[in-house]
Amino acid sequence: ILVNSKFTLDVFKKTFTRIKKEPFILYPSIDIQSYPSHEECKIFKNRKVILSINRFERKKNISLAIGSFSMIDEKLLNDKNPLLVIAGGYDERLCENVEYFSALYDKCSKHGLHPFQRINKLEDIAPSNRVLLIPSFSKECRDLLLQNATVLIYTPENEHFGIVPIEAMCSEIPVIAINSGGPKESIVDGITGFLAHQNEKAIAEKINLLLSNEKLQREMGRKGRERVNNLFSLKSFAKMLESFIEGLNNHNKVKNK
Repeated sequence: ILVNSKFTLDVFKKTFTRIKKEPFILYPSIDIQSYPSHEECKIFKNRKVILSINRFERKKNISLAIGSFSMIDEKLLNDKNPLLVIAGGYDERLCENVEYFSALYDKCSKHGLHPFQRINKLEDIAPSNRVLLIPSFSKECRDLLLQNATVLIYTPENEHFGIVPIEAMCSEIPVIAINSGGPKESIVDGITGFLAHQNEKAIAEKINLLLSNEKLQREMGRKGRERVNNLFSLKSFAKMLESFIEGLNNHNKVKNK
């Protein structure tokens, strides 16, 4: 039996109490070569991009990213002119997607963040716009966002693994995630990003720290990519899987003697 994280392993044990054999942890992987290094995009006009990538579902807790962004230090807002980009899977046939997207848009407006929407593309962004919402996006759009983001905010709670933080770290982006679930295993707190309490003030403080310290941004980004290369690359995945299969074969040989 294979599971994708220690967190999932704990859930498995609590759920399937009659199964005594402990599962083997095999972390998901990504193709590092498909994530190019940072590349300036004139669309963002030197603005600091705070990125959130999730499906537009309530359990993804995206409203936390909006609330945290609204609490960024005023001096940093003026100096860095950050832009919060919220992008992810969206299906207009699903009521939850439609309703939650509308709720997020309204929350941005209530905070005076001048939100605007683009569908699967990026165009010129006015300086007064603080939040860009992209319901559904192409791989090209996703790559462009990862190449230009300064920070990734990952807001789901108790995710079994979470591939988005891995993609961000591979793209040399520091990650701020909720201190629960899979991100506790993928992110090294204070080294490749931050694990924060699930409240707006705590996350805003980490955003402020990264926006005000470019050296820290770069260092965390570099170490994040190193971590992905060591633990979450296709090569690492193949090595772990091979180890599991060898162990299984050896066990069967002993059992059949």
